[in-house]
Amino acid sequence: METALEKRKLQRLGGSLFLSLPRNWLDQFSLKKGAEIFVSTDTEGRLILAPLQTQQREELDITLIFGPYLYRQLLTAYLRGITTIGILKKDGFSKAEREAVLNHTQGLMNTEIIEETSTKITLQQFSAEEVSLKMLVQRMFFLTHSMLLDLAIAKTKTDFENIKERDKTVGRFYMNIIMHLRAALTGRLLVKEYTLPEVLDLRLLILHLEQIGDQVKGLAYDALEGRKCKIEDLHFLAERYQRAFTSFVEHDVQTAERFWDTEKQDRRKLAYHEKLLRMYDHIKDITDLVI
Repeated sequence: METALEKRKLQRLGGSLFLSLPRNWLDQFSLKKGAEIFVSTDTEGRLILAPLQTQQREELDITLIFGPYLYRQLLTAYLRGITTIGILKKDGFSKAEREAVLNHTQGLMNTEIIEETSTKITLQQFSAEEVSLKMLVQRMFFLTHSMLLDLAIAKTKTDFENIKERDKTVGRFYMNIIMHLRAALTGRLLVKEYTLPEVLDLRLLILHLEQIGDQVKGLAYDALEGRKCKIEDLHFLAERYQRAFTSFVEHDVQTAERFWDTEKQDRRKLAYHEKLLRMYDHIKDITDLVI
């Protein structure tokens, strides 16, 4: 909840300037002399203060009633950063209903079932502060890139089925990163790795990574039905994908600009296959975030 702005004057003590902090804020977080706090500034020059311990959330736990909209409710709680989620069914869970909860949980990264009774299942979500946002983005890239490389050498039904299953993990990374970004933008998490514009670029980046994973999964489906593409084109896209992601991470404008020089030629090369062309467009769009 936002409060009215309060004007305060800077005071001088010796050679330094200081500002007294609101008493109700100090009391809310039990802050005393010597307590440590985070200090940061945003892109508009505002000063942000937060206690060293995890910032208070709107709710730390929530109880949901098992029903047809459970996954949507779970997803909402997950994105809000709720740490403990209880799922209640007064007349008890059937085997199929327990399996449904387990399947929903597997779709949410860093979330585990920590307690079960006949009428209640409790989920625990690990704190977003414990995981590096940069690491999650890199792992999402490495996963989708390895799926593409493995598709080029896949031969058996098991190989293609494995690639399809790995796309579920891509989806979990995607939702986990979204949760981190929402926590950063709403002030529940202080992300020192990125500025606000970079956080917004990351949101677009992971959308492209997730879509690339979807295209690889689609190609695996096609291969199982006998519709295979050229292996050399998969290697070509894997190389372009690596270059595009590296250019984003390293802010390499020159490498990103080279995609403009070869775009027409590259698209002609892949024009025979719709999924390859879509994948190329997502790879190219990553470089647009650099320029």
